[in-house]
Amino acid sequence: MAIKVGITGGIGSGKSVVSRLLGIMGIPVYISDIEAKRITNTDEVIRRELCALVGEEVFQNGELNRPLLAAYMFGYPERTKEVNGIIHPQVKNDFRQWAGRLSGKPLVGMESAILIESGFRDEVDVLVMVYAPLDIRVERAMRRRFFKGLGNEAYRGSNEW
Repeated sequence: MAIKVGITGGIGSGKSVVSRLLGIMGIPVYISDIEAKRITNTDEVIRRELCALVGEEVFQNGELNRPLLAAYMFGYPERTKEVNGIIHPQVKNDFRQWAGRLSGKPLVGMESAILIESGFRDEVDVLVMVYAPLDIRVERAMRRRFFKGLGNEAYRGSNEW
């Protein structure tokens, strides 16, 4: 059975660098952000529950309408908690299946900025907290935002700081 290593830290802390290094060493890493986006667009339970909560327009052309969902949640912690309560259990189940398929590996990783906050701490055997000083994290996040062409609101109110 694989030892599951959780990789967490704030925006710009270096989680992705750690995950890439593990990958170079042949250790598979489940990237929660990527997988959550995939699952949110493909899982019928999530689709049905988000549509019931937010409205049918939360999906457009089979894709999650991220700006609409963000606007629905922004400034309403209870709404964010409800949305997370729909998505996180499905991601947790997907991670368990993924890790089960890789049980023959000595190590697997899970990268998540909100690993502890989203209730995934019990899913991993070891927790690695990646840290960088706030000024460096802000600089990295702003550089990433610039290169991706994101507006200033991209990181506003994020739970990942």
